[in-house]
Amino acid sequence: METCYGVKGLSGQPGCVRYCTTTKNFFMRSEETVTKWGLEKLLTIDSVAWSYSFEILDNYIGFNSFVATTKFLPFGDSYSEGCEMECSFVVDPVEGWRLEDLVVSYDSGIHGMAKRIEKVISTVN
Repeated sequence: METCYGVKGLSGQPGCVRYCTTTKNFFMRSEETVTKWGLEKLLTIDSVAWSYSFEILDNYIGFNSFVATTKFLPFGDSYSEGCEMECSFVVDPVEGWRLEDLVVSYDSGIHGMAKRIEKVISTVN
């Protein structure tokens, strides 16, 4: 994301809303690059279960509706051995989106997020 800032509520608390933008070729079928934006509402955050969910309220991404959940699951008995990121979503894309395009776009975003998390962790250790 190039831009991300809070517009409502207390950051990190359920109900907060943030505005995000990114410039990316979402459809992967052409050279077209367009700035996409979205208003995201944090629905849940659970520090014990290491999970959160959010909903896209309004957007210029290509979704009529979108709700996602991310969970971090430990390797072994504890998170000290590492973790796995599990992501799921329910989406109603606008007409014209192919399932393949949606999966490629979301998969690309998830892998990018995982790489950024790994980078931060490597600087802490």
